[in-house]
Amino acid sequence: MDTVFDPAPHAALARLTTEQTARLAALDPAWAPLEVPQLGPGAAVVGADFAAAAPETPVALAIVRTHVSGPGTPAAVWGTRVAHTIQLRVGTDADAAGIAAVLAAAVAEARARDADTARGAGSRFGDGETIDAEDRSIRVSIPAREAVIAQALAATGFRLDSIDGLRTLSGDAPEEPAGEVPFTAPEEADEDALTAGMMKLQAFDAAFMSNLMRESTEEAMRQYAREAIAAGPGWSAIVRSQQPGTIDAYLTITPPEESAWAAGGLTVGTSAYVGFAWTEPHLRGTGLASRMLAAGEAHARAQGVDSLLIGYAAQNPLSGPLWIRCGYRPVRAHWLLRP
Repeated sequence: MDTVFDPAPHAALARLTTEQTARLAALDPAWAPLEVPQLGPGAAVVGADFAAAAPETPVALAIVRTHVSGPGTPAAVWGTRVAHTIQLRVGTDADAAGIAAVLAAAVAEARARDADTARGAGSRFGDGETIDAEDRSIRVSIPAREAVIAQALAATGFRLDSIDGLRTLSGDAPEEPAGEVPFTAPEEADEDALTAGMMKLQAFDAAFMSNLMRESTEEAMRQYAREAIAAGPGWSAIVRSQQPGTIDAYLTITPPEESAWAAGGLTVGTSAYVGFAWTEPHLRGTGLASRMLAAGEAHARAQGVDSLLIGYAAQNPLSGPLWIRCGYRPVRAHWLLRP
């Protein structure tokens, strides 16, 4: 039997999308108009009571989706293998309590899916293997300035996991901070050292984010190191250590043609992505990271880049202060709920 199309959720989502777009335009002009969510296979529209039909004129709706990743996939390197995502559309009249009610219902839907997600033969989602509870999460991404939605997320038990920062590059390059430690572009001979440096950052950030280090993580970092080297001088910088085969600091920027995904939903012109940055403890506080970043920004500007984006762990005490001080303002916030 053919599925009967129900226009009600689509009409409500369209209305809420229009209302949220209008509010967001006033909050943060970097955001492009929101798109009406597409309800593909496996997507569920949830209202304040997920077991009941959504009201005719809801103040908010959530779309719940579930994705299961293989252990060696890029998605598994950066997050849990079972990832439930909640996409919100919030209208003009919604308050924190109303949004929290919708979130609670969406979480209940995700939990119900967990009972049939990658837990042995016959699982609806996944290939029948068993995936542990710590490798599961529920994720919500919102515009960073949506304070009422953030309040509702916190009230529902979510924690702020990571932030996307945005820096708009001006026409004139800023003066490079003073400093004496020299840095240079990485070469093919630096692949092992740069890979090891990226693994240090992953291990440090793991405590503040997924807390997962996989067998595939090192190979993924090696591929990122190769890409940073291949990008050519100007996009990445390293500080070689006095100990042969090691580096004390590095910063990588992914060129626009390989990082368009980072600017999804934003109106920021041509953008590039600051991928990795690390400084050994004995060089922190010297201004080295700021110098490498200023040099990278100058190079990006010369290549026609209008803005730079970065993603960083919200709880990492070294990340937020550095990026905000360097002019990267929060533009998107990712919230996480674990079992």
